Amino acid sequence: MKPAAGKAAELAPRRSKVYSHRFTGANAVVPTLFGADDRRELAIKNLRSAARIRVASVSRSGKKVRVRVRVSNVGAGHSLPTGVTELRQLWLALEVRYGGEDVYNSGAVDADGVLDPRAHLFHVVLADGSGRPVTKVWRGVSVLVDHRVPAGKSVIETFQFNSPPGNRLQVTARLLYRSVPQELVDELLPKRKIKIPVIEMTRLRTTI
Repeated sequence: MKPAAGKAAELAPRRSKVYSHRFTGANAVVPTLFGADDRRELAIKNLRSAARIRVASVSRSGKKVRVRVRVSNVGAGHSLPTGVTELRQLWLALEVRYGGEDVYNSGAVDADGVLDPRAHLFHVVLADGSGRPVTKVWRGVSVLVDHRVPAGKSVIETFQFNSPPGNRLQVTARLLYRSVPQELVDELLPKRKIKIPVIEMTRLRTTI
């Protein structure tokens, strides 16, 4: 937050030293709405430098295939995601193909912007006084789930599916981020038609 001469607000007096609030985090939506393309690109750059993924192990037993993918937080000074983590959507998507055909797919987003309910999400789930999950922060009294990737650490996600023995499978793993669920924005701002971008933070392709 570098200081410079200016105003802290539109109607505020001019001062010799005002600390800039133009630092950029991971929100690419708000800069887009205000036409700040440079800030949007910087937010995307921040996201793409925050994490890495790799296949930790693969095991087979008959038709059953188990793929374990390691997600490492290599560039953020906090857990991934951060902020209003009950709304943030950070997830690991996995696509498996054989001979050009889908074998397994987890973490897709449909035409309406709704995320696959089977997606491997990194987030926080709050609970109300009765222990039921809530997304409204003011109703939360406890943390029901805190599944995030801590700074400087890794988390392993496990995927299981069936495939004929001996098949060489093409695997694509992607770490994806969205600031807020599309369906929530559609509900709260139905007339604005705001499209929430899904940002690919990192990708891994391999054959198993």
